[in-house]
Amino acid sequence: MSIGIIPTLDAGFYQAARQAGIGPLQWLSERVTERYIETGQDYRGRDVDPETDVQKHVDRLLRRFGDPAPHTVRHAQIVRAALDTYGIERELEARGIRRGIHDCTKFFGPGASDNSPLFPPTLASSFIVAKISAGLVDLMVFADVQSDRLTVDKVRLNEAADDRQMRNVAIGSPLPTTELSRVETNVPVRKYGRLFEYAREIQEVTPLMVVEGFIRQIALQRAVDETDEVLEILHAGDGETGSAVTDTTPATDGTLAYADLITLELAFANGYVGRTGLVTATAFQTILGMSEYKDPLARRGVGLDRDMPSVPTPSGAGTLYRWQSTGSTYMAEASGRIPLVDPSMSCYVVRSPLLEEMDDVISSGRRQIALSYRMAVVKGDPNCIKSLDILA
Repeated sequence: MSIGIIPTLDAGFYQAARQAGIGPLQWLSERVTERYIETGQDYRGRDVDPETDVQKHVDRLLRRFGDPAPHTVRHAQIVRAALDTYGIERELEARGIRRGIHDCTKFFGPGASDNSPLFPPTLASSFIVAKISAGLVDLMVFADVQSDRLTVDKVRLNEAADDRQMRNVAIGSPLPTTELSRVETNVPVRKYGRLFEYAREIQEVTPLMVVEGFIRQIALQRAVDETDEVLEILHAGDGETGSAVTDTTPATDGTLAYADLITLELAFANGYVGRTGLVTATAFQTILGMSEYKDPLARRGVGLDRDMPSVPTPSGAGTLYRWQSTGSTYMAEASGRIPLVDPSMSCYVVRSPLLEEMDDVISSGRRQIALSYRMAVVKGDPNCIKSLDILA
């Protein structure tokens, strides 16, 4: 057995991860790192510094997604994904499994029994990385954190409107107090997942890259669904009284004009700026037809971002993305609404690690892989989102 392989990865693989309170992928990454520290060598017997090797893996994934700026939500998401997938990548290499070359017999064929427990985490790693590629969640939230809790206790700054300003007080006089306190609102954490099922005879001769392609398709749709959910919570609120948003209205009901986009931007108070807006296909077509966006100078800002058509807001401070999904009731209205979000304190996402498990359905000769996780969206300052209802 080659140096670096984690032996006897069986059902205990998942039980051990649960007992440690972490996801299976993270558990595997930690075991691989421990092995490299213990032996001082990688799976090929070469001298290796685990910290440097992990950082190289992180850097490769960051470059793949365009090296987002440090301290951004997207940067943190990519780093977390890299740390989760490090162990499975090294285990596949140690066992001679190459994603772009081999089919699934490497996991399930003769002599591959030791590899079968790695199949679910292999697909899970594809899911995690692919989900970063789609959706706009990271542009609308100020944090994306992991937690295994079933509810989230919401907290908020407890202050009167006048106390938000820094006061000049007499020497020796008390300063106004801002307290971070718990709100009497528990935000439920909901479970999301998909059961991936296939006949063993089909799976074992299918190229691994093809199977991963379908997993990526599931992940891309989930990224879209997450974006829709964030939009819904930002607009309707998370259950706390006063967390819902009151729409602004166009000058002419049912008609979207350039001046309405300006009004939407100016709805933000000092200190907040609308950075990310989502526009239905119908409204986006109207925007592209406006004379202000037909102007050659204006069109310098029209193009693709995140593989989506986008245009700058009138002030140039934000970006309006064409958003095709109607999974959100908020966005599915006839002519649509246009949300504009300042992510600085808009909301944050709480999610559990991805859980992947495989079952054999003996009676029908099929396998099932369950990919699931829990997630909640907790709203921050309601002033961080403004919404234009075109049909107001």
